[in-house]
Amino acid sequence: MSMIDDSRPLRLGLALSGGGSRAIAFQLGCLRALNEIGILNRIDVISSVSGGSVLAGLYCAREEPFEAFEARVRAMLQAGLQDRIVAALVSPLGLRAFGSFAITLASAVPLAIVGALASMAADWRLKAKLRRALRSRRIRRVTRTDFLERVLRGSDLMGEIALSDLPSARPTLIVNAAELATQTAFRFSAAGSGSWRSGPVVNADFRLSEAVTASAAFPLLLPAIDREYDFDSDGETRRQRVLLTDGGIYDNLGLQAFDPTRPQRYAFAVAPVDVIIACIAESGLPTGADFPLFLGARAHAAFSTVHRQLHRMGMGALHEWRASGRIRAFIMPYLGQDDTKLPPVAGDPAPPELGSLRDYPIDFAAMPRDVMDALIARGESQTRRLARAYLVPMLNECAA
Repeated sequence: MSMIDDSRPLRLGLALSGGGSRAIAFQLGCLRALNEIGILNRIDVISSVSGGSVLAGLYCAREEPFEAFEARVRAMLQAGLQDRIVAALVSPLGLRAFGSFAITLASAVPLAIVGALASMAADWRLKAKLRRALRSRRIRRVTRTDFLERVLRGSDLMGEIALSDLPSARPTLIVNAAELATQTAFRFSAAGSGSWRSGPVVNADFRLSEAVTASAAFPLLLPAIDREYDFDSDGETRRQRVLLTDGGIYDNLGLQAFDPTRPQRYAFAVAPVDVIIACIAESGLPTGADFPLFLGARAHAAFSTVHRQLHRMGMGALHEWRASGRIRAFIMPYLGQDDTKLPPVAGDPAPPELGSLRDYPIDFAAMPRDVMDALIARGESQTRRLARAYLVPMLNECAA
């Protein structure tokens, strides 16, 4: 029995996964296809993670023609963000960051001593106390993550706009980060920001650039955002320290903000929808050609294995929600897709082969024009085929 309320218009959700600039380019192609078909302007909610949050932020920041939006994204991809971050070092913020780093460096010796004592302590209770002492170090007010936020705040990108001031003509935006202390999702939206563990942040109107930076702060490259906020905890205001990092640590697909099975108690900033378009910028199954023999390679392979299993579970949830009638339909443009399984569209060229695109890094360095064009074309072709085969007929039937 369907759980969809057929008496109201269908709500459409767009999930934009993580994946750095690779995700931005691939998902720009997805949005191109949705715009061409006439679905993009019907999207009600966007749930984004990491690189997908950069693209979602750029799209939701301004009410402008798609061509102007695409031109801005292409210019950003070709120029990259890394050089702009380096340029921001020669600024007052750079001096503050250097001072914060110097203090952190000065505390490294006593912290190393505490760490050594923790490793040598025979009693497990003493070990736990010493490790807690390591974790309760001073707040780092300025880090290199703040330079990413400053760059995203540029007038050609997101500007000074607050989440509450996003154009109403754009979809509702949910930006997903991860909170390391409680190990939960931390979501930013115009309706409220926070997590189910801590509650909503009191009287906080975050800038769009702040939310996107928290979502995109990949922990191996950028320090977590270390802040204290006032939270509304069951009617009482409570001050709490949080460590915000890349949302992909918790949910790299951005799907959990649409979870229709989530109990209300744990459903902070969850927005169930009827149709989900999940644009996933992951490169697919590993070929097995690489053998991770050394420590760094083994750690990376172990992380990737866990990450891949979480992706598989997220993709499986889409199928379960559809089979149980909790959503009407979904499509899943997927960078690593086996293209032979895509539905054919008359006159539509096949997507560019994955090939070396599989290995393109997920940083924010300047992207070569040919790589950008191939990633965009791949996302566009996949989305066009899937949307025309599975969404357009259903949406037309519902509109009739």
